[in-house]
Amino acid sequence: MLQENRIDFIDYLNIFCCVAVIALHCNGCFWKFSYQPYWKTSVIIECLFYFAVPCFFMITGATLLDYRYKYDTKTYFVKRLKKVVIPFLFWSLVWILASKGYRNSSFLQIVESIINTKALHVYWFFIPLFSIYLAIPVLSLIEISSRKKAYLYLIGISGVFVSTLPKLSSLMHIKYNGA
Repeated sequence: MLQENRIDFIDYLNIFCCVAVIALHCNGCFWKFSYQPYWKTSVIIECLFYFAVPCFFMITGATLLDYRYKYDTKTYFVKRLKKVVIPFLFWSLVWILASKGYRNSSFLQIVESIINTKALHVYWFFIPLFSIYLAIPVLSLIEISSRKKAYLYLIGISGVFVSTLPKLSSLMHIKYNGA
């Protein structure tokens, strides 16, 4: 169901999420516990705006899932590469080259620090984003009429294997998937 017009709600949600991320980035005091009243306020800010990055992931899915109506899969990947992967690699390398802690690092250490976002911890979201980008071409193959059932199924099995089984295993003192 391709819509030619932009969806205003998604634009407004995107702006709200941008503001939320800025609030989270300005809330660094949350990460150092304190008995001072400011820390309680920082917890409230963190809780109120924590939704932002997962919401960005959902916006990504909502805006890219029907890419096949606009262009082919090769174009889809070229656009993602140009807009996101190359800037991620470039700015990670710039940070590494500017950082004194990486002066004597080997090539493999530099690659590892980029892949694991050790160089710039605030880039943590890129790795799940790349996973979403890789999943979208497969998910977009599901017929629109079947999507709701298929996605509910995927959410259900994800819930079982990511949330329910690990928790049950820990309650029963059974090692589950390295957890």
